Amino acid sequence: PALLIDDEGYIHIAFGGHGGMRKHGENLLGNHGYGKNLHAVSKKPLDISSWTTLDNISLFGTYSQFIKMDNGDMYLFYRHGAHRSDWVYQKSTDNGVTFEAPVSFLK
Repeated sequence: PALLIDDEGYIHIAFGGHGGMRKHGENLLGNHGYGKNLHAVSKKPLDISSWTTLDNISLFGTYSQFIKMDNGDMYLFYRHGAHRSDWVYQKSTDNGVTFEAPVSFLK
């Protein structure tokens, strides 16, 4: 899993998945594996006792890593599918409430 604390103190975790499954739809940036990538956020700042799962990142991801910039922008990097899939990032400018569409940076 990948962990990050946003500028408001909420804890984000991206975990699971290994490229999604065919039942999840077509993966335009790679192939399918098994499972789906998930993004959860703590319900309270700096508190891991309860979580909300958000549907705002691609479920085809695996090997997720977060980076937070000095201005608070969050980037989520991951492989978009199983083996030999594109590596992508998704950017959030609102503390992970929403993420832009995946951008491929390595094929």
